[in-house]
Amino acid sequence: MMRVAAFALIASAGAAAADTFPDYSAQGCVIAPGVIRAPEVQQALDAGHATVQGDWVLIGPALCKIAPPVIDPVLSATDADVAPFISAVDAYPDAPGCFLDAEAMKQKLEVSRGWSETRAHREYVRMISAGIFSGEWRFFGLSPLATPMGFQLMTGACAQVPDAQKIAKSHSDMIASFDGFIRKNAQYLPCETGGHFDYSPWHEFYETLGQGPIINAWQAYEVSFALHGSDWVTWTDMKDKGMPRPPVCSFDGLIEP
Repeated sequence: MMRVAAFALIASAGAAAADTFPDYSAQGCVIAPGVIRAPEVQQALDAGHATVQGDWVLIGPALCKIAPPVIDPVLSATDADVAPFISAVDAYPDAPGCFLDAEAMKQKLEVSRGWSETRAHREYVRMISAGIFSGEWRFFGLSPLATPMGFQLMTGACAQVPDAQKIAKSHSDMIASFDGFIRKNAQYLPCETGGHFDYSPWHEFYETLGQGPIINAWQAYEVSFALHGSDWVTWTDMKDKGMPRPPVCSFDGLIEP
């Protein structure tokens, strides 16, 4: 009976059907290579509500809403070998906020935890990535011409900054538009080593995603960085730019920026 209901949703592909494949949302609404395709997936392909991307199957937005990947970091902002490297909120008069000194922290982690340089960098990326999606850490700026001081902690007293409301709104917008943002960018991003959102004129189509004007001029950088903390982008060391996989990228029909 449930399978018949799923088929009916696929056939109609109405707005309410976007959660037909809820278990796939945090996986990027994709079926990985080698995974046996459920009948519902083949039905979606036959109905034109899913596409083949290389060896992957990407389920369309009518049936599956892409959600940020789940990342379980080892590090926390309150850890004894992390907290000392977060600035006081008033450390930079021209840029209020608690900013992370990532390089100094990673050097400390190599000593305090006995990690290799690569492991320290990887765990730093995972901590920040999880924080970007939760709103705990942000890379925020109003202008693409002014690079932010660094990743900014947005909890406790560190959240008491002049742009706090804009930072919070930009995060809620990022999450609300995540599905459309990922799918739209994928048209410009090849599934090859080093592919990243700089290829995409994302600022030109952002308002079509329904969240209004851009608030954080660095949103594409944030999302791209955060995805490197997940298994949506694979990389082996600090110099490796990473290999994205669907839904982040496309194997065909790329649009030239």
